[in-house]
Amino acid sequence: MQASRPKQIEEAAKLFESFERSFDDTWEVLHEHRIRDFNKAVAVLAAYSECHPPSSDQAVIRNLRMTYTRKFLEEMSPSFLGNLENLKIIADYLTIYCRMKSEIETITGEHPDLIQNCEKFDSLRKEFLELLDELQKTS
Repeated sequence: MQASRPKQIEEAAKLFESFERSFDDTWEVLHEHRIRDFNKAVAVLAAYSECHPPSSDQAVIRNLRMTYTRKFLEEMSPSFLGNLENLKIIADYLTIYCRMKSEIETITGEHPDLIQNCEKFDSLRKEFLELLDELQKTS
């Protein structure tokens, strides 16, 4: 019989599952919910890792982070990212992308087909930074 996982890890798993299911009745993506749930799940796992000595839970934590980062990256296709118009949502997705960079490097090594999604993120990040620079210059 497998021992139950700590409640923080269960909470993170539920948040990641919620991230994955954040759509409304018309299958519109609920970006704010997705971003919130993904970030909160990562924060819960980080807090748990900081407060507990390394154990077998670390493998579960790594698996959750890798699994849902891969799902995040799979969903962030160039066409999906290209259709985003809200700058805050773009910035929030870019933040997740940058925060999960080490996982993304591992994932793209195993799934080279996802490199095009990373290239779109990198392009968006460059455009976003250029836009911020222009806004700063004009203010």
